[in-house]
Amino acid sequence: MLFDRWGHGGRVAEVDEGIRVRDRAEEAETERRPSPHSEVQPADSPAVQTVQLAQFSRWLVLLAFGSALLEGAAFLAFRDIGTGVMSAVLFGFGWVALVVWMLARRDRHQGAVILLCTAFLGATLVVVPAQPSLTATLGLGALLAVVVALSYVSERILGRLTIVSWATISAVAVLGELIPSSSTLPA
Repeated sequence: MLFDRWGHGGRVAEVDEGIRVRDRAEEAETERRPSPHSEVQPADSPAVQTVQLAQFSRWLVLLAFGSALLEGAAFLAFRDIGTGVMSAVLFGFGWVALVVWMLARRDRHQGAVILLCTAFLGATLVVVPAQPSLTATLGLGALLAVVVALSYVSERILGRLTIVSWATISAVAVLGELIPSSSTLPA
C-alpha cells in the first residue's frame, strides 16, 4: 500500500492479498453522492406538510401542558376560579394536541387540522366567561384557527372556518363586555 507523508493512503493500490484500497478521490466522490433522503421537496408536498404539522403539534403539546401546570400552580396559590378554569382548558387542549400529533404522523392532515381548529375555537368560548379580561387575546386566538388551517384544508372548509371564527370573535367581544371581571389575582 502507498502512503503519503501524513500516513494516509494516497493512490489505489493492489495489496498482495488482492484487497483494493480506495484513494481520497474515490472517498470524496462517495461522500458527495446525494442521499435519497436529502431531496428538496416543495413546501406543499404531503411529506413536508406531515413534518410541519407534527412539529407544530408536538410543540403545542408541550406548551399546553406546561402552561396548564403553571396555571394550576397559580390557581392553588391564589384560589382564583378563572385561573382554575384556564388550567383545566389548557390541560384538555394538551390532550387534543396530542391526538392531533398522532393524526399528523399518520398523514391525516385535514382531520388533524379540523380537530385542532375546533379545539382553538371551543377553548376560546369556554375561557371567555371565566376570564373576560382576556377578550383581546382570546379574539386573536380565534384567528389562529384560520391561520393554522390555511395550508391544510380546502377552500370550502377554510371559508366555513372563517365564518365560525368570525362568529367566535363576535361572541368573545359581546361576552367580554357583558360579563364582569371578578379576578382575585393580585394586580
